[in-house]
Amino acid sequence: MKQFNFFNYFTKEEFYLTQAYGVNPSYYSKFNLLWHEGLDLGDLNDPQAWVRAVHDGIVIQDHDNHAGRNYGNTVVVWDDKQLCATYYCHLKENYVKKGQRVNAGDRLGLMGATGNVTGKHLHFNFVITDANGNRKYNTKAQNWGYLDPQHPLDPNAPKKMSGVEDYQVKWLNPVTNSEDTTMIQVENKVYEHLVNGATVRKEVAEYLVITDPDNASTDAFKKVLSGKDGYINQLQREKDEIQIRINNKEEELVRVNAQLTELLKNSQELTKELEEAQKVPIQLRRDIQALQDEKRALDDAWGKKFGNLTIEKQGIQTKLDQANEKIITLVNQQSKLYTVKEAVTILLNTIVSGRW
Repeated sequence: MKQFNFFNYFTKEEFYLTQAYGVNPSYYSKFNLLWHEGLDLGDLNDPQAWVRAVHDGIVIQDHDNHAGRNYGNTVVVWDDKQLCATYYCHLKENYVKKGQRVNAGDRLGLMGATGNVTGKHLHFNFVITDANGNRKYNTKAQNWGYLDPQHPLDPNAPKKMSGVEDYQVKWLNPVTNSEDTTMIQVENKVYEHLVNGATVRKEVAEYLVITDPDNASTDAFKKVLSGKDGYINQLQREKDEIQIRINNKEEELVRVNAQLTELLKNSQELTKELEEAQKVPIQLRRDIQALQDEKRALDDAWGKKFGNLTIEKQGIQTKLDQANEKIITLVNQQSKLYTVKEAVTILLNTIVSGRW
């Protein structure tokens, strides 16, 4: 049986277990996992909780940008001697770089709440690797190689998965190097912290709306806290559903933005065409104005010319009228002496000779 030795800096930093390995299979199935694939640890007191390496090794992953990552800011340390790797996830910040060698107890970063979380905690994973640092047992039936970091300490953890070699993880006290099993004791540590004194106990009971807060039993606290866990899980499911809807809306927004961009492009092209079209009536108006000016000039010239012709015509008509009157007079005066033909001939000759 292969044994892996880790140093329990979690208890030394006053971390406590909030979610064990192998629980909540229905919830983690949506992540294509068989169950919770690691350990979740919280911190009781320290607002700036240091996360330390539990073994010597090389940093093979260093994710500082948690956007889009379920694990958030993550550091992975590969133990090239024991051939295993450990994951330190949801960090607020990390202080190591890929390729850096670290020792057990070195600070990797600060506990945080990045990635897919409902609150500040450390998510810790354990995998067995080959000689090149590649994860072994990487199938869904083997939970993608994420193994129990407390095996075989936790009696409630799932049985060994098919195809996975016999192994055990031994946690050691960083000071004495003796075996340390304190991390498994979840409920007592949390409960002791919550009820550290009558005043705190009563305040917590009142906050949780427990009947008879002065004399509430441990079981009463556990019952209420268990109900809160169920409510939190329900809220988490609702949050996941909301996130899916948000993602769908974001995809829809991308499509609408693309459509708006295309419409804007078409609008710009139409505006350009309209501007060009508007230039045509402007030129037509100019051409019409020029033709109207030309027509007025022709009308003026024709008016002048027609007026002169009218005056000249009137003068000729007047002369003709006068000539007719003279003809009539001459005819009357010489009717006995001349014939009409003779009289007209004499009159015309007189006009032509200028003796009129």
